[in-house]
Amino acid sequence: HNANWTSGIGASGTFNCIIATNQVRNSLSGNSGNYWNVSYGAASEVYITFSALPASTAAVRLHYRIANPGAGTLDGYNIRVRGDGACTLARYDNDVATTIKTLTTGATAGDKFGAEGIGSTQTGYRYTGGAWGSIGTVTDSTYSAAGYIGIAIYSENFRGDDFGGGTVAGSSVSASVSPSASASASVSPSASVSPSASVSPSASAS
Repeated sequence: HNANWTSGIGASGTFNCIIATNQVRNSLSGNSGNYWNVSYGAASEVYITFSALPASTAAVRLHYRIANPGAGTLDGYNIRVRGDGACTLARYDNDVATTIKTLTTGATAGDKFGAEGIGSTQTGYRYTGGAWGSIGTVTDSTYSAAGYIGIAIYSENFRGDDFGGGTVAGSSVSASVSPSASASASVSPSASVSPSASVSPSASAS
């Protein structure tokens, strides 16, 4: 792992994610989670390509605005995507999850999923058929400050690529189905595990 990848995102992500064949997966020891130990702006996003889906009832969680990472202390938001296409936006308070929005979507290997927080607006995104589109939005202002981004994987089936995110350029919600261009470089779990650019929901055309 690059030194910026930090373990202990929360109680349920005990083990480190691993890189195999240039893709991220969970540890065979159990549920895995890491966060990128660089704080991004309050307007932030996170996303990844689902190269192989998790098991039907197992989830991958993409976290953003993470504050106080760790077992029993995790605060922030995430988008949770299961292999059967069930998808939610959730808020974490002291490592306890509360669903704040059930999203309407499906899931196919090769899709990208992501989420962003701009002000009090939390939005989930899916990239399929060559374009990003919103799959639901909700207002929640509990956590509005800068924070970390991260991933937690609860299935041995899942393989992910082009993990990324960061600060969203601009701080207002537009009429676009996707957020504005990300101001910071994406974080990609490549073989070198170093920041690199990748296509995000913020880079798509409205």
